[in-house]
Amino acid sequence: MQRAPWWVWSLYMGGLFGLFRFGWSYLVDGRSLALALLSGVFGAIFFGLILGPLTARMARRQRAAMGPLPDEDASVARRAAMRGPVPPDPQLRQAAAGAAAFQLDQWHRQRYWGPALWVALVALGVWLTVSDSPWWGVSVALFSGFLLAQLWMPRHLRRRMALLQQQNPATTTVHADDPGTRGHH
Repeated sequence: MQRAPWWVWSLYMGGLFGLFRFGWSYLVDGRSLALALLSGVFGAIFFGLILGPLTARMARRQRAAMGPLPDEDASVARRAAMRGPVPPDPQLRQAAAGAAAFQLDQWHRQRYWGPALWVALVALGVWLTVSDSPWWGVSVALFSGFLLAQLWMPRHLRRRMALLQQQNPATTTVHADDPGTRGHH
């Protein structure tokens, strides 16, 4: 999927959002089946047209940051950028460090507006939970998780980059407080 064109990403991202929107409209809002389907379809089109090109562009930029790798090695490098043992192959380590650096740059770009957005969405979710429906509590939990990830991820990525950039992964020191680096390296 990492090499997929924008329209495939649009179908995928839009389809997921459309299914969610349909289910919410039908099950939570109690709309008729026809209105829920219409809501899901229009939501899918709108969401897909925005997120498809953005996701495809980010996937291309991440592949460029990792360097030329076969697809199976690229997925190993992407996984190693986030968790698990440090790959013994220097090319995979370098690609994983490149993927982690790319992700860190993305988080760094969002350092001010990202947490503010998630706090605002949590507050909106709390207000809707109290004023409209307890189902909005799901959004409070989801947005709170995104807020925690926004605050935790840069530190985690810096640690992973430090591990990946060491010359000899056999002597890697594992930090007990970092769940992304547990295991034998």
